[in-house]
Amino acid sequence: MPGVLLCAGESEITPTVKVGGSIESLHESTRSDAEIMFNMLFNEMLAESDEVFSIKIYDNNQLLMKDFNSGSLQSIFIDSVCFMDIESQVNPDFRYTVQYGTTLKQRYLILVRAKDGPNSLEELRGKTLSTCVGHRIGQRFLDVELMRRGLPESKRFLKKVQVLKDVNSAVIDVYFGNSDVALVPEYSYQLALELNPQMGNALRIIGVSEPMIYQAVGIQADFPHDRGVKIESYVLDEKPSRRMQRILDNFNIIRFVRLTDEVFKETRELNEEYQRLKAAQ
Repeated sequence: MPGVLLCAGESEITPTVKVGGSIESLHESTRSDAEIMFNMLFNEMLAESDEVFSIKIYDNNQLLMKDFNSGSLQSIFIDSVCFMDIESQVNPDFRYTVQYGTTLKQRYLILVRAKDGPNSLEELRGKTLSTCVGHRIGQRFLDVELMRRGLPESKRFLKKVQVLKDVNSAVIDVYFGNSDVALVPEYSYQLALELNPQMGNALRIIGVSEPMIYQAVGIQADFPHDRGVKIESYVLDEKPSRRMQRILDNFNIIRFVRLTDEVFKETRELNEEYQRLKAAQ
């Protein structure tokens, strides 16, 4: 390694890989919970890689992106909308996403009460929306649907947007009439129905997105390629240990997956349409 002088008998020390995440990109987690989760995952997943990691959870995405862009972080875990903003800094060979449900990409649902809820997106004017932290691409879907109809984006069209800690709370808000509409990923809605099957009759879907990626992981563009390949072999391991599998199950994670252009296609296209529609307003 350039700049490191080694004495006889010493071995080169691998520098620490600094990984950053943000509370704004992690649903159902406090900062301490997120740090515990990441440490458990990385320590177990990469225990045999000889890499040293440090995890930092930021209060917001802007601070996280600032440190990644400056090179203070070697890896980033962030929502897909922000990921596209810093993608030029990411090595295209080392991009990943996380699968939580039975399918890798999740459709977003716009839910209202079946009995007295709005019948169309046009009728959402002045209503209250409940959604969940970490799901900005879902709200971007709603914004595109509104702007396609010549309407303002959600923050100007709706009376209030409530960003909650967990998806189930967003569904419950609409179910009990505390909110007019919920915007949630399909797999989370299915979990809510398993807990309370009555919701299926009480709620109605008035909008469905294309399958989306809502979280992404990237490594700095100048990160040593050989180390990236080595780390990847552990991250994408299709046969995790029993202990690793228990940790993944505890966080409802199915697996880590390479984020290819094909996997990211619908998410990128939605974001590009959003930018076009917003510029035309």
